[in-house]
Amino acid sequence: MSNSRQEKAAVSMPPGLSAIHTVCQRLYPSQTNPIQMTSKIKYWLGGPDPLDFITIYLNAGTPAKNTPEHWHYITCGLSDLYGDGRIHPIPDTMGLDAPSGLGMEMTFRLKRKAGQLAPPAWPGELLQGLARYLYASGNSFVAGDHIAWNKSLDKAEPDSVVQHILVAEDPQLRSIGSELGRVVFMQLVGVCQEELEAAQHWNGRGVLELMRSTVSGPLWVTDMQRTSSPLATDSRMIQSVRDGITKDGSDLSGVSCRCRWKEVSHIRPTRRPAPPASPLHISTSEHDTVQMSHLASAHLTLDFEAGSLLLLALGGRLLHSRHFTFQSVLTDHAITLVSEGVNGTLAQEATPFVSIGPWLQVFLDGEAIREIADDITQCSDASGKFTVARVFAWPRIKLSLTVSDEQSLFL
Repeated sequence: MSNSRQEKAAVSMPPGLSAIHTVCQRLYPSQTNPIQMTSKIKYWLGGPDPLDFITIYLNAGTPAKNTPEHWHYITCGLSDLYGDGRIHPIPDTMGLDAPSGLGMEMTFRLKRKAGQLAPPAWPGELLQGLARYLYASGNSFVAGDHIAWNKSLDKAEPDSVVQHILVAEDPQLRSIGSELGRVVFMQLVGVCQEELEAAQHWNGRGVLELMRSTVSGPLWVTDMQRTSSPLATDSRMIQSVRDGITKDGSDLSGVSCRCRWKEVSHIRPTRRPAPPASPLHISTSEHDTVQMSHLASAHLTLDFEAGSLLLLALGGRLLHSRHFTFQSVLTDHAITLVSEGVNGTLAQEATPFVSIGPWLQVFLDGEAIREIADDITQCSDASGKFTVARVFAWPRIKLSLTVSDEQSLFL
């Protein structure tokens, strides 16, 4: 197709679709008739699939730069393609600064198998499924997000270790603007369990940068045939994650687990109110009229999984002035650890143990954080995990801890 014919075709397209088509043609100028997956019944006609189109291009890659040949899937349907209100409400004001529809489209890069003549269909199903979630929830993705998929991304390869997703900005398709607003292309990157856990404990952006120099290449190409993660075997990468947590802190603010706490000595017993609506929310304003209990000391009980996150909570959260919460999956108990610099906390240096019903806040100063971390390091394995029950006591701060998987301790 000549340039003039392409321009006429673009003009005849709806404005949002035309903007996506134009940026794709700049990246793939020789692929004027790419493969396209189309929903049978459009979403705006009552169909189940929000994405009107998924366009697929063949990217030659750059093997010398660790970028293999791959299929590049690009969605059309999360942003406003038409501007006539058929899916997204017509905004009061239009322009490049406002988001178009959900303000994003998704992309996915899949390594091409040797001799593969056509792109697999399963990434399209994956993208449609995530699009349904985004429309139902009203959420959107940002770079660094992680999705615990917990199964192979490709149903035809159930034994693949690539079972989760990180989200990055597509390195070749930057944000675009049209008269309907701004669109950012968010790329889904298939990852293994170790990479997901690293993203949860540190942050997704850091893990994605590590992957660019190893398994995915600079374009974050997903390879469903890889059999392991370097984060399971490469000591330098493992150390890079640990160093990242030490420097940047952790994005993980809490975990659901088996946990309990009890008061060892009560200073001012008061009536126990109902538990707060959201134990992960650190704020005193909603409890201004509720009586609290100040405890003289406390004993915490955590299961092995929660205990194995203590070093992360201490070094990756509290030392960076961020809170961390253990929320029980069996009862309404919750334990929030806080430190100096965490705003709006109930527990403070003068009153380090404060309870509101089944929710306990524990304040730890810098010395206590380091003391607890040292003891845990000595009594857990090299990765900080617990496999046998342990009991700790820190008399100076009047805190004790049991780490055990004994079910009766949590009921």
